[in-house]
Parts: sequence; structure tokens; C-alpha cells
Amino acid sequence: MKFKKSALAAVGALVISTLPGLVSPAHAADWRTGWCQKDEGLSVVVDFGNEVAETVPPEGFLVRCLVGGVVRSTPEHSRGAALQAVGLEVKADRSGYITSIEGVEEYSGDAMWWLFSGAAVPGPWDTGNHGIVTDGANLNKAFGARLVGQDWASVPRPTPQFSTPAEPEPDTVPETPGVTGTRPKVAGQALVGKSLTSALGSWSNGATLARQWKRNGAPIAGARGASYRLKAADRGARITLAVTGSKPGHRATTLESAPTAKVRAGRLKAVKPRVKGRAKVGGKLRAVTSPWGPGKVTLTYQWLRNGKPIAKAKAKTYVIKPKDRGRRITVRVRAAKPGYASAVRTSAKTARVTR
Repeated sequence: MKFKKSALAAVGALVISTLPGLVSPAHAADWRTGWCQKDEGLSVVVDFGNEVAETVPPEGFLVRCLVGGVVRSTPEHSRGAALQAVGLEVKADRSGYITSIEGVEEYSGDAMWWLFSGAAVPGPWDTGNHGIVTDGANLNKAFGARLVGQDWASVPRPTPQFSTPAEPEPDTVPETPGVTGTRPKVAGQALVGKSLTSALGSWSNGATLARQWKRNGAPIAGARGASYRLKAADRGARITLAVTGSKPGHRATTLESAPTAKVRAGRLKAVKPRVKGRAKVGGKLRAVTSPWGPGKVTLTYQWLRNGKPIAKAKAKTYVIKPKDRGRRITVRVRAAKPGYASAVRTSAKTARVTR
């Protein structure tokens, strides 16, 4: 809303002078912007609107809080004294009529003027013209200015009366320092049966370090050593090492290594089998295998006649049949173990089978 200076017909002949009211020096500058809080002081408000409205218009309010203390003046000048006490430049005629407020210009209209009124908080503003700020404590009071026309008076808009109380500052507790360290590293082949080793990195002096190996981010039970041997359960997973540093008077810190490549199937130690026995019809041949590994390995057998599988000949031994006469016999051994790629080895050929 635009405000501008105008000569008011009703008071055009009045003599303008500086407000004669006196303000206690102890509180003349003791004010701040915004509404007073509960039991803090006197809220001094200028309403920048000239019409009745349920909500605050864009022009809003000019609000200052006179913190504690007393506004002292003659009764007729008490309103102006309150405005002056919060740092506003105010002029009035000798009767106490406010003719100007710093930064506020009267609306150009017929016989309009500023009327000042106030009321104790939290009640609504009084529509009368009461000198509520003359001497005495000004706690929990609101003092406002509103525009009045020749044949109407605006109703002061609803106001908060108090500012929102400031949140109490939380008790500050010194932050506990944390243990510092660098990210651990993992070395080794990501292969079932192989071992991964760890480099812990550099940590705070005096820190106690604890390891935890993880599979796809989940802790592996019992895996807290300096190295970790990859198992069948790790196949296809990525392995990391988490290191936690702790120290008295410090927050523990956990740092985790970069993940390995996906763990691949292990490699079995395979040995070429041998065939024992005479290559004659009715004779018994036996497959001989040296230890395969690592650890326990499951072996299966397949006997072959001139390189082709013999039906139902899947035992560790084989009795030579008449149809084998003149042929050469071999045995093929397959090894299997969970987490490992299977391995196949075939024996050397026997001599040609005789009668």
C-alpha cells in the first residue's frame, strides 16, 4: 500500500513541534526488533494498513520491543513516548496528537489520522485511547497504532502479542574424539582354497585393533584373524575386511577395505590314474589313483574301450569281457569337491586284450 504525506484538513492549523515527552535514559535505547517475549517488556507496534483485514497485509507491522523498565512522560504524550523509547522519530502537536512517525506516512484521504491504543496481553487491543504506559512497569503490554477515517475506525488486526520463546540452548558436552586410521587393504587370489592376507593401515597411537572378515557385507563367523582361507561358501561372493580401532577416552572407528573380485571356483590337484592287471579276457583291471586334493575329494570312474565309454563300467575295477579282445582299455577318473571346479584325468592305454 502506498503512503504519502498529506495536509490533514482537521489539523492543518496545528503547530508541529518535537515530542516533549521524556524517556528514562536507562531504557531509551534498550529495545530490539520484534515482539516481546512473555514477561520481557512492552511491544510497540505500528500497523501499516488502513483497512479492516483478518490477516496481516503485505505492508505488515513495524514491531519493536522495549525491554523492561518504565516509559516516563506526561499522560497526553505517553503514546509518543513509547514510540520514541523504541528508537522511532516521532513528532506531535502540543496536545499530544502524533503528526508523524519515522518511515510512516499518513494515507492520502479525507480526515484520516493515526490513533494509538493499547491493552494488556493476552487480551485484544482496546479500541479506546488509553494511556496505559504512563509510569510503572510495562511488562506484558502491547501498544499499537492504527488508522482511523472520518466516519470509521479500522479494527487492529490479530497479532501474536508475544514472540516465540527462544529454545533453550542445550547443554553442550565436549565431543569425544574419535580414533583415526587409514583404510585396510586385502591381498591374495579370490579363489576358493586360497588365503587372503590383510594390511591394517596406520592408526592412532595406542589404538587396539580388531579384525572382522565379511562376505558380501555380512560378518563371517569366527573370521577374525590376520588371514582368511576362502571356503566353498565364498564362491561368487566379494570379501572385505573391517578393522575397528578403539582407545580409552575415544570413540571407536571402523574402516573397511575395498571388496575383492568375486571369488572363483578353486582348482583341484589332479593326478593321472594308472591301470593294474593283465589285459586278457576274464582278467580284472583296477584303477589306481594317487591322493587328490586339497582335502577330501569325491572320485568317479568310467572305463573305456578304445576311447569309448563301456556301458555300466563305472566301478573302481573292471572285469575284461570277450568283446574287449583286441581292444585297449583305459579308465577316466573325475574328481569333485564343493567350491572347486571338477577335474578329469585319463590313464594310459593297456596292451591289446588277449584271450
